[in-house]
Amino acid sequence: MKSKTTKKTSEFGEQLRKCRQARGLTQAELAQKCAVSQRMIRHYESHAKFPPIDLLPKVAKALRVSIE
Repeated sequence: MKSKTTKKTSEFGEQLRKCRQARGLTQAELAQKCAVSQRMIRHYESHAKFPPIDLLPKVAKALRVSIE
C-alpha cells in the first residue's frame, strides 16, 4: 500500500511528464528553463523525488500552467 506522500509524488511525476511532453519539451529543455539538472527532472518524473516548493513556480512558468 502506498503512503500518501508516495501517491502524491507519483501523481506529480506523471502530471509533470504529461505536461512536459504536451509542450514538446525534453527533460533537458525543461531542466534548463528551471535551472536544475536533467537528472532532477528525471527523478521528479520517475516518482523518486518531489521538487522543493520554491521550484514549483519555475516549473509552472516553463510549462505555462497554474500551480493552483
